[in-house]
Amino acid sequence: LLLRLPQGAYGELRVLNEGYHRATQRLTAVQNQAREVAFGLFPELVRAISPFSATGKALWAATPTPAAWLAKRRSTRERLVRKASRGRLGEAFVEELTAAAKDSLGTTEAVEVRVEQLAFLQAELERWEAHRSALEAKLAATLDRCPEGASLASIPCLGRATVARILAETGPLADFGSVQAALKHAGLNLYASASGKRTPDRVCYRITKRGRSRLRHVLFFAALRLVQRGGIFHAA
Repeated sequence: LLLRLPQGAYGELRVLNEGYHRATQRLTAVQNQAREVAFGLFPELVRAISPFSATGKALWAATPTPAAWLAKRRSTRERLVRKASRGRLGEAFVEELTAAAKDSLGTTEAVEVRVEQLAFLQAELERWEAHRSALEAKLAATLDRCPEGASLASIPCLGRATVARILAETGPLADFGSVQAALKHAGLNLYASASGKRTPDRVCYRITKRGRSRLRHVLFFAALRLVQRGGIFHAA
C-alpha cells in the first residue's frame, strides 16, 4: 500500500480542502436548522421562496411571520417584494402570499423566540458562507504553485477552486504511474460482484469506493458540470 503524504503547495491545498469540506457540512446543518425554524413560523413563505436566496433573506428579515406580512400595507408589500427581488417578483406574488398568510399554518406560540433563533441562524449562515468563500479564494490562489494547475484550470466549466480541490486529494499527478493507479486512489476502480448464482454474462461491476471519498465527491460534481448544457461532454 502506497501512502501519499502531500507536501508543499499540495499539503496546503489538502488542509484548505479539509476546511472547505467542514465549512460546507456546517452550512448544510445550519441551513436545515434555519429551514425548520422558518417553516414553523411562516411555512407559506418557505414554500414560495428559498429562505437562503437574496430575495428570501430580505423578505424574512422584514416579515418573518404571517402577522408581520399582513400588518404591512399592500403598497408596502409590493415595494418590499420588488426591491428584494430586483423587479423579478411583483403583484401576483404578493397576492398569492397574502392569501396564504391569511390562512397560515404557522405557529402562534413562542413566536419572538423563534424569530430570534432564525435571525441568529441567518447570521451564522453568513459567517460560514464568508469563511467558505475565503477558503475557496485561497484554494484558487495556491493552485498557481502546482505545475499541472494551469493546464487543468484551462478545461472549460471547471473553476480554479474545483481543480485545486482535486489536486488537494491527489497530490502531484506525475506521481501516478498510470490512469488505473489514479482511479484506485479515488476508489473508482471496478470490482466484479459475482456469486454462484450469477453466470459470467450477468456479472455486475461496481466501483470499490476504497479510495478518497472527498476526491470522488469533487470529481462527481466536476463531471456534472462537464456534461451539462454548455459543457465539453454535453451531447449536442
